[in-house]
Amino acid sequence: MSGLLTLPSACEMLRRLREVDDNPYYEGRFYPRILQLAGLQVSAEQLVISLTLAMHNHTDGMPKEIASSEYQRLPAFIRALIDDDRIFEATKEYFDREMAALT
Repeated sequence: MSGLLTLPSACEMLRRLREVDDNPYYEGRFYPRILQLAGLQVSAEQLVISLTLAMHNHTDGMPKEIASSEYQRLPAFIRALIDDDRIFEATKEYFDREMAALT
């Protein structure tokens, strides 16, 4: 996979993330890490890695079963940040391959 995508501004990014989930716990631990990417051009791989690392930070200390269910929500956050359907599908395929490799 190659090419770059431009992520939304911080305000727009936060609005989209809140549409996925407006839980205050995300606001404190997950969203701030993602918002550091606002407005940047990133590859699909960089986005997946950044979201995965942010989720790792978010789930630190959670029981394994709960953390696992949180990781399953990442495609919804990816969808919220990518406007182009083709780029989203390619990014999700990359995410799915990476998650499968971890299991």
